[in-house]
Amino acid sequence: GELHVTPIEPRMPPLPARLLARNTAERFPRPLDEVAAITEAAARALPLETVSTREAFLQGTELVGRDAELERLARAIPERGGTGRAIVVTGESGVGKSRLLEELGVHAMTRGVRVLRGQSLESGERPYEPWRAVLRALALLGEPTPLEASVIAGIVPDAAAVLERAIESAPELDSEATHLRVVRVLEAMLRRFPDPLLVVLEDVQWAGAESLALFARVRSLAAGLPISIVASFRGDAPSLGVERVRGSGIVAASRELL
Repeated sequence: GELHVTPIEPRMPPLPARLLARNTAERFPRPLDEVAAITEAAARALPLETVSTREAFLQGTELVGRDAELERLARAIPERGGTGRAIVVTGESGVGKSRLLEELGVHAMTRGVRVLRGQSLESGERPYEPWRAVLRALALLGEPTPLEASVIAGIVPDAAAVLERAIESAPELDSEATHLRVVRVLEAMLRRFPDPLLVVLEDVQWAGAESLALFARVRSLAAGLPISIVASFRGDAPSLGVERVRGSGIVAASRELL
């Protein structure tokens, strides 16, 4: 009899399928999200930014019409032996907040300031989402104690791969005590950090209460340490302590905002 062969279409794994999806709505919204997903799937640390990689990205296009905002944000770049600031940049989607923060990061790195970046996700806020990449970088750059490593591992799934060592689980506590422990670990690692530091968090309008509480703690540290924190917020900012930049579509908010 005749032999009939029916081709079987192989099913693509979830990550490649999303990367190659024909429908753009099914893909990752930003290249940084793609990199984070790939490195997490490969159990590798998210690559740290350098001056050269940032400049290579930014030299392709020119930032136009944001000189005043960039100058204001540049004042937040901390200097060794000085103190930092906390600033929130707000505006509707598409006004250039992300690009402005990209430029700020380059300016900071050219001054020898380490830049750590994180982002909240619209698809759903995991606990401490915008701080995951920041904590991962701090773990890689510093030398966390066993307890600090265990706390970080509770937030950063690939912490053991980043540190290249086994990590024991942190003792279980109630939610309030667990959050306080995270705050203390982040503060301890920031206080030990040897260089001026700029923390950039994007899309904090999707951040949870615990993430905003960490923002507030770093904001208070900025008053006495060379650490600045700058966050972007989509939409209108709360009115408390806001300095508006007329006609720009972007608001630079004072340190009392969050």
